Amino acid sequence: MDQEEVIIGATKGVAKNTGALLAGNIISKFCSLALLAIAARYLGAAGLGKYTFALSFTALFIVLGDLGLNTLAIREVARDRFLISKYLGNIAILKTILSAIAVGIIFLVITLLNYPLDTTKIVYIIGISVFFTSLSQALRWCFQAFQKMEYEALVNIAEGAIMLVIGLSALYLGKGLIGLAWAYFLTSVIIFVFSFLITVKKFAKPKFEISWNFWKFLIRNSIPIGLTGIFSTIYLNIDTVMLSLMKGTEAVGWYNAGYKLVNFIKFIPTVFVLATFPVISSFFKTSIESFRTVLRKSVQLMFLLALPIAIGITILSSKIIPIIFGEGFLPAVFALQILIWAGALAFLGGIAGNTLIAVNKQTILVNITLAGSLINIILNLILIPRFSYAGAAIAIVIAELAITLLLFLYIYKNLKVNPFSKQILKILLASLLMGGFVWFIKNYNLFLVIISAVSFYFLILIWIKGISKKDLKLIKQICHTR
Repeated sequence: MDQEEVIIGATKGVAKNTGALLAGNIISKFCSLALLAIAARYLGAAGLGKYTFALSFTALFIVLGDLGLNTLAIREVARDRFLISKYLGNIAILKTILSAIAVGIIFLVITLLNYPLDTTKIVYIIGISVFFTSLSQALRWCFQAFQKMEYEALVNIAEGAIMLVIGLSALYLGKGLIGLAWAYFLTSVIIFVFSFLITVKKFAKPKFEISWNFWKFLIRNSIPIGLTGIFSTIYLNIDTVMLSLMKGTEAVGWYNAGYKLVNFIKFIPTVFVLATFPVISSFFKTSIESFRTVLRKSVQLMFLLALPIAIGITILSSKIIPIIFGEGFLPAVFALQILIWAGALAFLGGIAGNTLIAVNKQTILVNITLAGSLINIILNLILIPRFSYAGAAIAIVIAELAITLLLFLYIYKNLKVNPFSKQILKILLASLLMGGFVWFIKNYNLFLVIISAVSFYFLILIWIKGISKKDLKLIKQICHTR
């Protein structure tokens, strides 16, 4: 089988898995966004600020319950599937211990910070919830290792739908913030049970054992990946926590109205990275030329999607925020206009970061992510007191930019791969022309503007040959594969 056949076969697998994940994540993210939009109207900016603060605060610590074990298992089991039971059992035990410690730290720190009683209670409840979420992830990594993303999509859909139903019920019954937190807890328990049943019935039964030598191997090799996750979590969540401490919950609510919308968009690179990671890992061992081709094509596709999305949302944010969150969240418009560029950079950074993991360069990724985290924290300390939530938004954009540039610089200099194709300039031109078109029609119906902008963009892209027939075929496979 020649290189082209190998790449075509891998592309079909990536398209299948990306299609399944896209379908699952679109439904799941839509449910999450719908719940957040309705909750914003019930709770107001201050209430939404408390809820999103609790999510960010617990995320800072629960990442200690993973330490990169999931990603390590995906990489190793993708190369040798006979190891599945051994990895499942040992990682399940390790993550139970680590997650329990992380929850204990959450309880201790939030108590010492002396937050209001209602905020503290919400953190307690969500802290226990993320314990079960961590255990669920200790099982679900095998879906990715076996490239069976339809199961991950199924779990994502179930999670979004269950949280939406229970969360809306809690709000409708007048349970407020505490009710919403308990809805989060119940959802996490149900999803853990669901994930366990799928894993046992469709993949393998965990082989529960305590193998000290294997644990040493896991910890030694996962810690560099885990440190990357810790630093990534810090720069993605520390802004909310620092904003809460410096400016209060209302500013947090406005900031996170924009931030959660950006997270909704970021499911696109997330699912693509999940689908391509096993393929890139495998090609690095079997075919360097195929590895370079898939990497270059992945970067091109992410750039093709990220740039027009960022330009379009920047122009239309003043219409998007009131429709989703209501007129009371108009201050979030400026936050969204800034934050969407951090989201665009995440399209590219996700591909580059996972490439370093795939080629066993976790230590480099750790150092780069640490640099980004430090930049974010320092800028937050400088900018939040002066510019409030706008300062936090600017800080994370600069941090994302620094990380993305450093990642691609390393790939170019050390892996000898130029990840940027000649098509990038044509994509840039098409995006700018689309931006001008959107500005001209922005006062019309939002739905019609979006449909017109997407059509205009791809027509221009095809006209100037910024996208090839092979690219169109790949996008078609991704959109139509189920």
